[in-house]
Amino acid sequence: MSDIIPNVVVSMPSQLFTLRRKFAAVSNGKVYIGKIDMDPTIPDNQIQVYIENEDGSHVPVAQPIIINQAGFPVYNGQISKFVTVEGHSMALYDAYGAQQFYFPNILKYNPDRFKEQAEKYIQYIEKLKGTIKQTTGDSTTDVISQKACDDNYAKKDSWEKFTAGQINIKSNGNYTSLTLIKGDGNKLLLETAPGDAYFVYRDAKNKNKAVVTIPSNKNGALAIQEDNYTKTEVDAKISSVKWIANKSANGWLKDPNTGMVIQWGSVPRNDSSRKLFPMAFPNTLAGMGLANFNSNSNLSQMYAPNIMSADRVGFNMRQSKVTEGSNASPFTDMRWIAIGW
Repeated sequence: MSDIIPNVVVSMPSQLFTLRRKFAAVSNGKVYIGKIDMDPTIPDNQIQVYIENEDGSHVPVAQPIIINQAGFPVYNGQISKFVTVEGHSMALYDAYGAQQFYFPNILKYNPDRFKEQAEKYIQYIEKLKGTIKQTTGDSTTDVISQKACDDNYAKKDSWEKFTAGQINIKSNGNYTSLTLIKGDGNKLLLETAPGDAYFVYRDAKNKNKAVVTIPSNKNGALAIQEDNYTKTEVDAKISSVKWIANKSANGWLKDPNTGMVIQWGSVPRNDSSRKLFPMAFPNTLAGMGLANFNSNSNLSQMYAPNIMSADRVGFNMRQSKVTEGSNASPFTDMRWIAIGW
């Protein structure tokens, strides 16, 4: 029977839920309903479930659906009929949280959507009336089958040339779209909206995988190469070249791209003890610059700061009176700056 198309999973017509390993009710169990082929216990994967009342009205309810001790789904303690508007996955858990069943796709089609799809197909066929060129005449006013279109009018060779050399699609409204569908269901959509235009690449489930927006109020050329970057990748690259800093009296500035480090600070005027850099240079200290910070404009003596010793971790420095040896200045502190990597 290879010519059949399986659509519906065979199941009991009643709503009784039983355990997997024995014929017993899933007492106090839970039922989760979600999107096809997805885990329905994850809220983002769940779809809306409704209670169908006796008058045919429907009321949306939250998940999970609770099972009573007899194995029937209940709402506020009452056995109820739960329905959805589309095919779905279903997971059944017992009172202890153990999964009893998981059905990735209860139905293999959406029966309530058939009418809508059929109407769209009929509308499409109606548009083709009088426009299909045939070998027996110029046009037809009859509806022809899809198989006839494929066998007689579909392009068999992707290299076949059009006589006019171009295809023009004109819309009576503000929207125009062209969809190219691959054999695996992936598609490329070109859409012109009242504002911007879009190239959209979608997967077989019609989810957007990539979108290129062409702004209507911008001029210029868009270059698309083989190696394109997403916004997240671009942001990461920008962050990787940003300098980072510790902006304090004794601080540092670092270029993460080159590894260069600039550090600065001050040493009290009469302190010659070893000082540590705010951050040890990872590899080497390239050099240091020194200066006195004079807070008294009337100071008549000259003092010079000196480096006694230094490495990539720290240094010793002092200041000396230029004319009288190593006397410390009574009014000045020493400022330093160091560069390394």
